[in-house]
Amino acid sequence: MNGVLAEGVLPGLLRDIYVGRRSGVLHLRSGSERRSVVFRHGHIVHADTDVRGEHLGDTLVRRGYLGSDEAERAGETAAAGHRRLGDVLRETGLLDRDQLEDALAAHVREVLTRVFALSSGTYDFEEAATDAPESDTTLRLSTGDIILEAARRVKDPDIVRYALGDGQGIFAPSTDPLLRFQRITLGPTEGYILSRVDGTLSMDEIMQLSPVGREETERCLFSLLCVGVVEAIGSRKATPPEPRRPAPPADARAAEPPPRAAPEPPAPPMPGPPAAPPMPGPPAAAPVPAAVDVEARRREIEDAFGGLVTRNHF
Repeated sequence: MNGVLAEGVLPGLLRDIYVGRRSGVLHLRSGSERRSVVFRHGHIVHADTDVRGEHLGDTLVRRGYLGSDEAERAGETAAAGHRRLGDVLRETGLLDRDQLEDALAAHVREVLTRVFALSSGTYDFEEAATDAPESDTTLRLSTGDIILEAARRVKDPDIVRYALGDGQGIFAPSTDPLLRFQRITLGPTEGYILSRVDGTLSMDEIMQLSPVGREETERCLFSLLCVGVVEAIGSRKATPPEPRRPAPPADARAAEPPPRAAPEPPAPPMPGPPAAPPMPGPPAAAPVPAAVDVEARRREIEDAFGGLVTRNHF
């Protein structure tokens, strides 16, 4: 995937990588600046940049994890051995595992925040093998929250309306349990709009139930769509109207004979003896319930339980 960066492009691009659980490196270029984001199975695991002041060492100093001298020495050691700075920091004991995970998450967020502010540039997604070795350092960052932030920054209402369609499309909760019950932080309005999405209502019908204006409702629905918790399932098929029979011409109606009176109904027959009740037959067999995929249902329940900590009363 490659193309030109513009408003509204990045949320859709991140959604494709995230929902598709793709692995690879997303390169983002603007002028002489280059930034890269590494994905594994759709989740962000690392960020890199050649922009001065945006390196991991700069983030560590700004957030008070290291002094400037310590960051400089660790950077020189990493460069001399062609190693990652995070590995050097952990091995030398300058940061423990928890501090390193927090620092890496903060660095990724800083890099992406600057990417969200770009109004021009190009992007290129370089696909990688999904069986690549995984780092033993996890990233304390919700990819879903990052995509929500990118979607909320789209200001042009026409871009939002174009992504949502003509208003007749039906929206439903995602059928993917990992997306439907993911850990994301929704605002009150986004939570309410999500509660109205049930697979039977169109966007226009959801608008009628929303307590806020149309533009704000569209933004919320756009954000939910970008993060994959909601999906478009098509448009409701309209029922075709019955064909109208053409009226006969005036001269034909004048030539028609007058309608004849309806014949009187015949007299009802005399009641006869009551019929004998039918003999009872054997009881009907109870329907056999369909087989239930126990393991799939167990995983769905566990995913739902894990996502409860991020839910509100909506």
